[in-house]
Amino acid sequence: MARAKDEQAEREDYEKKTAKPVKTRPRRLPYKEQTELNRMETSIEKAKEAAADIRLQLEDPKIATDSARLGELYAQLEEIQAKKRRGFTSAGRS
Repeated sequence: MARAKDEQAEREDYEKKTAKPVKTRPRRLPYKEQTELNRMETSIEKAKEAAADIRLQLEDPKIATDSARLGELYAQLEEIQAKKRRGFTSAGRS
């Protein structure tokens, strides 16, 4: 019985020494997915810049008194924020 345990221990040591290390590289995205991701990132960044620009316009005292223009800017801001949300949502699915 002791001999069987020794043989098993020897076998396990041999397997550990000869086993090839498992290479764990991060998975690369296929070309199509990578270009789509880059396009989404660019689109989201542009939306952020546009939203920041609209927010600056909304802070302008001249526009604050123009209700029609204010409504247009808020509508544009809502549309841009919806685009950003869609971009983040689809980016999360990849």
